[in-house]
Amino acid sequence: MRKYFYVLIATILFLGLLVGLPPTSASANRRIAQGGTPAQTSSVPISEEHHHHLVLANQFIKAYEVEVPAHESTLLHRHDQDYVYIVFGEADITNAVEGKPEIKVHLADTTVNYARGPLTHFARVDGNTIFRNITVQLLQPQGELKTYYPSVLAALDAANKDPNAKNVRRLKGATEVVVLETDAMRALAVAVQPGAAWRALNSQHTYLAIWIDRWREHLHPGKPNAEIFPIQMETWFTPSDETSIRNSMPTPMTILILDFRNDGN
Repeated sequence: MRKYFYVLIATILFLGLLVGLPPTSASANRRIAQGGTPAQTSSVPISEEHHHHLVLANQFIKAYEVEVPAHESTLLHRHDQDYVYIVFGEADITNAVEGKPEIKVHLADTTVNYARGPLTHFARVDGNTIFRNITVQLLQPQGELKTYYPSVLAALDAANKDPNAKNVRRLKGATEVVVLETDAMRALAVAVQPGAAWRALNSQHTYLAIWIDRWREHLHPGKPNAEIFPIQMETWFTPSDETSIRNSMPTPMTILILDFRNDGN
């Protein structure tokens, strides 16, 4: 009886220790998934946030293709430099910047936003559709920011309605509108008609072209939340005698172009 009593006491003490142990990594991750927001003790760099996929890197940029499923959240992650991003399709998200109140945001298709780094945040998808964007981390100092239009489509629409719209450049069969600019970079909304071409104003600059129409071409009929990246959405143009993009398709082409003033002009 005494032996049985000691075994019972030892079992109770052992179970008490188990209850007091911290959760394992598996159980901790399960709590994060169920809660819908990242219950992290510290942030991770953007390169370690698993929804961000690095697709292009050089001395000017690091470009990430991002897809966050409906009702999921990114990890709490850091942007150490300024960055610009473009949204594909409409999205309803909550943006939670560390140290600030959460903000619910509706993002229209082709929204272009600029954010100053360093910045730590997570984004939670509130809507029923996947949140897609391309985030371009800007590795060079950017200086002053000027914003003219909220999206690529808004910029092109303004140019179509008003021949005197601000910061518009017209070519034969192509239209270029400045969406935003810094001291080192301009974000350009570009529309090119079938058979026409867009030509860079300064061939000594470097350019990043983001092919806006391409993601729609890869959408699965009846499966709007299927992942589509990566599908080579970006092309980098180095300085040359002539930088141009010709539309050989039977439909108009829409592009976001980042123009980097690497010559100091």
